[in-house]
Amino acid sequence: MKNIFAKILILFFLLVQSTVVCYAQILTKADIIPVVENNVKKELQEQGYKKVDINIISVPFIQLNVPDGKITYKISSNAKNVTARCFIVVSIYSNGEFIRTVGIPVKISALKDVYVAKENIARGVVLTSNMLEVKTVDITNTYIEPLEYGEMKKPYVTTKIFQAGNIIDKKFLKSQPDIMRDAAVTLYFKSKDDLAITLDGIAVSEGNIGDMISVRNKKYNRIYNGKIIGENKVLVRI
Repeated sequence: MKNIFAKILILFFLLVQSTVVCYAQILTKADIIPVVENNVKKELQEQGYKKVDINIISVPFIQLNVPDGKITYKISSNAKNVTARCFIVVSIYSNGEFIRTVGIPVKISALKDVYVAKENIARGVVLTSNMLEVKTVDITNTYIEPLEYGEMKKPYVTTKIFQAGNIIDKKFLKSQPDIMRDAAVTLYFKSKDDLAITLDGIAVSEGNIGDMISVRNKKYNRIYNGKIIGENKVLVRI
């Protein structure tokens, strides 16, 4: 009886193993490489990159046994911060069920149209189109956050010196405030009794509408603190 039971048990395990093998499929490097290349390339092209070249450095398996079913992938490439070498995380699913995550190192070359300083640009100046030129460059070997072609729709102020030929790095730009330092402004003095007078002044600090800034009166060389209420207009309560 024991021998019969043992034979039945062995037969059962053989059938289970046979079933598992029957319903398994093999995933190879050749299957996953084009998926990664096409996904990363498409993502970069959607961000405006040109002549994108993706080179898979290695895949951490030769072949992978996965359950039978429709194979899908979820790829995290962090392509917004493109570097020459980066790590692509690929999650593998069969019929929607998670199977495994693998990391794939890749080498990337990609070009983009960016603004470059045509001349030396000082710190604290408003960028204008005549200071810049557009060049198509490979930015994957830099840690620059470039000002891309078409992003000059609003005025920027530099926070560092850019030498001629430098790519304009957005980390060293800020939006132009409504009133800049040393700008000519009109001071509006208003009392509780609605008495109002105006004086000319020079902004000692900078800010946007609603901010408090300091303004020096030209005539008396006195500094007042007031609230920005419009273009080059500062209200001082008295």
